[in-house]
Amino acid sequence: MKLVHGFLVVLKSGVNGGKNMKNPMEGVGTHPDISPKDNEFMIKVRELVDSDPDLLGNSDIMKLVKVALFRAGKNEPVHEIANELDDGLSGYLAKNDFKAPAGVKKLQAELQKYIEV
Repeated sequence: MKLVHGFLVVLKSGVNGGKNMKNPMEGVGTHPDISPKDNEFMIKVRELVDSDPDLLGNSDIMKLVKVALFRAGKNEPVHEIANELDDGLSGYLAKNDFKAPAGVKKLQAELQKYIEV
């Protein structure tokens, strides 16, 4: 494990850096005291961010993601968190003339699943 931008990242081992793992969620920590839906949200966001070095290396995006994950860990409503994170990412896109890592669009697409409750 190592700390990357405030996230504790579990390094996958084995052939192809763990890509042959049967369960892609293996090694991703969950919080036992929050709902499964909140855990699912946190896992999906972490998975998307951790798999994209351009997102991990972007401090503006990481600030938004860290706040969202912190709030999810405090049992705040996931649809509100997802909506605010989506708004923050849209603001980031507008501020940067819609030039952003491709992972931003993937993350926004995933957030829509939680916004449309």
